[in-house]
Amino acid sequence: MDKTLNELMSLTQDVIGRMPVITYEELEEFLDKRGALISTLIEMDVSGEADMKLYKASIESVLAYDSLIQDRMNHLKLQASSELIKLQTTRKQKSGYDSADNTESLFYDQRN
Repeated sequence: MDKTLNELMSLTQDVIGRMPVITYEELEEFLDKRGALISTLIEMDVSGEADMKLYKASIESVLAYDSLIQDRMNHLKLQASSELIKLQTTRKQKSGYDSADNTESLFYDQRN
């Protein structure tokens, strides 16, 4: 249990230290590893009240960073949304110009 708990703490501290510059892919990888480690911890049998208190305190300290992680995820989500809107706007503008060049016939007004 100690090895898994230490690995979870180390992984969390590393990600929190790089939080301002972490990419979506790195954050996704972290969350996958974190989920696996937490699943492993849940499946372990904790015996003794002292071990349970240590286990609980360690888990709470890891979970205390959830708000920071969520904030970064929301920031990345908004950033991606903004980029998608820019891309859609660009495509609309481009298609407007492209269709203007597509003329199949011309009409001339002949006046005497």
